[in-house]
Amino acid sequence: MTRIRWFLLFLLAVILFFPISNLIGLTGENEPVPVVSGSSESFTQVSRILQNKCVDCHSPGMTRMPIYSDLPIAKQLMERDVEEAGDRLVLSKQVYSGEQTFTPLMLARLENVIRNDSMPLRYIC
Repeated sequence: MTRIRWFLLFLLAVILFFPISNLIGLTGENEPVPVVSGSSESFTQVSRILQNKCVDCHSPGMTRMPIYSDLPIAKQLMERDVEEAGDRLVLSKQVYSGEQTFTPLMLARLENVIRNDSMPLRYIC
């Protein structure tokens, strides 16, 4: 019986720590931010990837919260994660659309995360 309890606690922890919005097909994609006309096809593709994978923690006002986001433990954890993410990198609608360019610091931080696969383990990026 003890193993079952530990398994259920582990399963609950995984559910609380893993944002459902990153699971393809469960919550869908964000309403896309239109890309400025004349942008390259590669910029459009990268913008959509960022909008679907990074927006929840790195874009104020665009966060998609899972249904359990108001539960006591989950709420505090998610609020802290979003705050920490915003301290490292903020991606605005203007950046997604191409109205504003990525700063060298933004590009360096994105490159570092991609090269080192260093996003928190509970996130898929």
